[in-house]
Amino acid sequence: MTTSTQRIRIFGLPGEAVVAALIVVVTAIAYWSVRQHAFIAWDDNVYVYENKHVLGGLTGDSIGWALTSGHAANWHPLTWISHMIDVEIHGPTPEQVAQGFDLWPAAIAGGHHLTGLLFHLANSALVVIVMTRLTGNLIASSVVAALWALHPTHVESVAWVAERKDVLSTFFWLLTMLAYARWVERPTKGRYVVTTVALVLGLMSKPMLVTLPFVLILLDYWPLRRMEITVPSLRARIVEKLPWFGLSFASSLVTFVVQQAGGAVRTLDTIPISERLANTVVAYVNYLGVTIWPQDLAMFYPSHEGGPPWWRVFGSTILFVGACIWIWRRRESCRSLFVGWLWFVGTLVPVIGIVQVGGQSMADRYTYVPHLGLFTALVFGIVKLTRLSPRTLAIGGAVVSLAFGALTYRQVQYWQNSYTLFEYTLSVTEDNAPIHYNLGTTFANDGDRANARLHLLAALRIKPDDLKARINLGHLDLLDEDLDAAEREYRFALKLDRRSVGANYGLGQVMIGRRQAPEAIEFLKVAVAEDPEHVDAQFKLGAMLAQQRQITEAREHLREAIRLNGGHHQEAELVLQRLATQKR
Repeated sequence: MTTSTQRIRIFGLPGEAVVAALIVVVTAIAYWSVRQHAFIAWDDNVYVYENKHVLGGLTGDSIGWALTSGHAANWHPLTWISHMIDVEIHGPTPEQVAQGFDLWPAAIAGGHHLTGLLFHLANSALVVIVMTRLTGNLIASSVVAALWALHPTHVESVAWVAERKDVLSTFFWLLTMLAYARWVERPTKGRYVVTTVALVLGLMSKPMLVTLPFVLILLDYWPLRRMEITVPSLRARIVEKLPWFGLSFASSLVTFVVQQAGGAVRTLDTIPISERLANTVVAYVNYLGVTIWPQDLAMFYPSHEGGPPWWRVFGSTILFVGACIWIWRRRESCRSLFVGWLWFVGTLVPVIGIVQVGGQSMADRYTYVPHLGLFTALVFGIVKLTRLSPRTLAIGGAVVSLAFGALTYRQVQYWQNSYTLFEYTLSVTEDNAPIHYNLGTTFANDGDRANARLHLLAALRIKPDDLKARINLGHLDLLDEDLDAAEREYRFALKLDRRSVGANYGLGQVMIGRRQAPEAIEFLKVAVAEDPEHVDAQFKLGAMLAQQRQITEAREHLREAIRLNGGHHQEAELVLQRLATQKR
């Protein structure tokens, strides 16, 4: 491993430290407005502002929950703990939690955003340090870091609080690479253990690191030159990494089980393998496209019903396979290009859609780690193939990076709040039912029922079997006191999922409005059975049971509503007091 350029000094300081500091400053300027951003009404509630475990701060119980929970269809305890630490530092306090989310100071969300930005800045500096240590080429490593730090597709990972797992896991990814480079320089048990610990911490932040052992083998080929493409050489490098492959396999297994249990994994019945493979090759080309021309970036790219059009699949296959063949033929003459390309392609495999999680065709946040490989391939490949001078490379890299930085600054502004983000996303995508739904629920939560209805109906025009949109439309009908319309929506939702909490709770409210207590009780019982922590359902079920003089059962549900500490605390206490004066 060449290390001579690591001794370059600028103003008497180590060159990589000076360049890293410069990249950090420019990147901070591009992202600085996130400190004034609000939470987003998509997953931020799951990860922070409606998560009682996170809002409880860092306690023994919360840490135990983080280590054992599959909440949000993921096992990433370190990510949960990082959010808990944020609550300890930035709030909300227990008193503010009791007041309700709408009354929290804006600075609370800004503090959570700031933590994500700090991790991204740390990662940007680490890319300079790690790549320079691995390659010995400060200028090329700095260009890779600048392009990566300022690329606008990474705004999603940085500006979205719920994607803390991206920036946190990548922090440990880079530390693992750094520890591995040190172990290669001097293989000791201590350094091997440090590398293993860094990998474990990364896997506990996000399972994206399951591909890291494969990337380390690529690094053995270039720039470390510890192996050749032969069976004996490859076997030796795999054997020394068997514990790391074991950890990756275990993490993959846990992730699949948790996501399947959480209903996040879509089966082959809903998306056949042919459609998944078609979307895979199109997605690879699309990721290359947004890397080169990052325009019209969206937080959610809806997938095509039935898969992408055939002509796009055909064209993407020709481009992707052609690129793979061209690069394979240069695996010896330009190892950096070969390694960087496989790094890019390989790290996208868990999220490319072969195992489909969610309904998106692609996602900007998925480029956060793969872009490290792609920019390595581009920058070091250009240097190798064109013999570009260091001065020209530095100037060209600075110009392109600053252009990316300007686009990033603009992209960050769209993430100010749910309205700016969802409305922008609708302007750059078509037939985006999930965004219409989330914008509709955002309007509904703010009391704007007219706009809420407009977007929920738009979501249902695109996807008539959208369960959540049906339920929320029913809730709007309830607020408008149109019981017949509400019942129609809830009944339709029950055809999609007869155990739906929202539909059963909604029908319970409809029956209460019609003074049909026995029917209301039946629907509310299903809602409570499916979600025992649904405080409104617990209270209303208790109240209806009390009305029907089923006193013992009524007390049970009313006390549970009080324990859950919802908005019905005082009402539940009053009902219990009345029950205390009655004979069983």
